[in-house]
Amino acid sequence: AFLLGAASMMLRPRKVLGVTAIGLVFASLLLGGAHVDARTTPAVPFTIGLDWFVLNVLVTAAVFVPLERVFPHRADQGTFRFGWVTDGVHFLVSHLAVQVLSFLTLLPATALAALWQPAGVQRAVAALPLIAQVAAIVLVADLAQYWIHRLFHTVPALWRVHAVHHSSEAMDWLAGSRLHVIDVLATRGLVLVPVFLLGFERRALYAYLVLGSFHPVFIHANVRWRFGWPR
Repeated sequence: AFLLGAASMMLRPRKVLGVTAIGLVFASLLLGGAHVDARTTPAVPFTIGLDWFVLNVLVTAAVFVPLERVFPHRADQGTFRFGWVTDGVHFLVSHLAVQVLSFLTLLPATALAALWQPAGVQRAVAALPLIAQVAAIVLVADLAQYWIHRLFHTVPALWRVHAVHHSSEAMDWLAGSRLHVIDVLATRGLVLVPVFLLGFERRALYAYLVLGSFHPVFIHANVRWRFGWPR
């Protein structure tokens, strides 16, 4: 954090973010942060996802920032383009609240699964090869998300919520994070309902979650790649 804050101070005209990062580093040291055993899990009912935020922003930026610099769709758009702070705040909050958001996102699927289990369908799905399960889970999730997304565009009340996502004036890897919390919970929660009820193997679900983490970032990224009909 100290090195990134120092780099921000050297590379950016505005020094406030770099100064803030360095200030937080020294504050954590004064509060005893250097003596915390990272191998232990705190016995508290609720935690914030600061570690998840740091890991995700570093990995995602390491992948997509170089791609946007080497293969830009808009070459005149810098990394710190107009609106990046707003998108960054959305990215930060969604990660800090990951525990609550995950619980609420899984709630529709787990509640329905407690009432109804299509055992025959689940056995048929479980018998499929792993690669077929991954393809099936992508297809099912994509179809569900398409119709949910369509409703958000056609129902006026839902559009007022979804319009937050379309308010970005510049597109890059961070723009897809600008989402209303109702949009996040409704879309992810309803998509997971058929995914969970069909009983896909855990490895297939993990593969989908990894793909689902990178694909939304990529389709908003400032890259000029085109894939023709497969997209």
